[in-house]
Amino acid sequence: MRHALIITLFLLGTALFSQSNNGIRIGNGNSGFSPKVSLNTSNQLEMEKSADGEKISAFEIYDSNYNLVGSSQVQGTSKTSVNVNGLEQGMYYVSVISETDKVQVTPIIKQ
Repeated sequence: MRHALIITLFLLGTALFSQSNNGIRIGNGNSGFSPKVSLNTSNQLEMEKSADGEKISAFEIYDSNYNLVGSSQVQGTSKTSVNVNGLEQGMYYVSVISETDKVQVTPIIKQ
C-alpha cells in the first residue's frame, strides 16, 4: 500500500511538472476556462461551456491509471454529453479542451 501511494504521488508530481512546462494549466488556474462537468444518475457525462463563454472543442476521459479510455472532437459546442455506461466503476479524469486549447481536468467517480 505504501509503495502504491509513493508511486501515485510521483506520477501526479511528474504530470503537474510536465504540464506546467508546456503552458497547459490543470485545474482552476488563471486561464479562466472552467467548464461544468458532471455525471448524472443515468450515466451521462455532461459538459457545459465555461462561465466566461469559451466553448468546448474536445474532451478526453482517462482512467485512474492515466490510460485514455475515450475521446471526442466536438467543434466549439456550448454543451455536450456522452454515455459512459460501458465504463467500469471507479475514478476517471475528464480533460475538457477549449477552442483556444485551454485545458480543464475534472475528476469524476462512476458508481
